[in-house]
Amino acid sequence: MSNILRTAAELMALAARTAPKAAGKDFVVLEILEGEQLNKLADAMVEYGRQTGRKNFDRDGENVRRSAAVLLIGLKKPQKTKKRGHRREEEELFKKDFLFSSPPA
Repeated sequence: MSNILRTAAELMALAARTAPKAAGKDFVVLEILEGEQLNKLADAMVEYGRQTGRKNFDRDGENVRRSAAVLLIGLKKPQKTKKRGHRREEEELFKKDFLFSSPPA
């Protein structure tokens, strides 16, 4: 894979890794596939489509095969967070501090 595509995939992975998480918990799993790993994924997608009769897996598997890389993003052992309602609190703080504050002099 070209260095440019590898760098783009790594930057996408970095963005996913550094995105805000619920209560600061990080359950994100990232994997950049290329070469033989990418072909194995494509084969598995096509085969899954055949075995289950699910449409479009064959098409999507072939699209994966023609790609230089695939970034997989998943969750590993996600857990419920104890912190509830923090999003609403953040929104209220935003409104209070930024939307309703006096304009800068």
